[in-house]
Amino acid sequence: YTDRQKIMIVCNFSLHTPYQTSVRIPRHAFDTMRLDPARTYQFTDIFMYDGQIQAVGHEGVTLTLPPRSVRDLEIRDCA
Repeated sequence: YTDRQKIMIVCNFSLHTPYQTSVRIPRHAFDTMRLDPARTYQFTDIFMYDGQIQAVGHEGVTLTLPPRSVRDLEIRDCA
């Protein structure tokens, strides 16, 4: 993260298995990035997908990852 951009990178290293998961950002990461875990954020894949996900910080982000894939999600405040 920087003051201008916060990115969460999620990888699936499996050669054959897709995964659906919920990624929860730890409280200390919110504190370090100076984000409020109770707020709603927009998670936007900055490289490969057009999709955007909105989620309350402490609830986690639900993702589906195909085999051998990565999601680079920029975290932005919805307000």
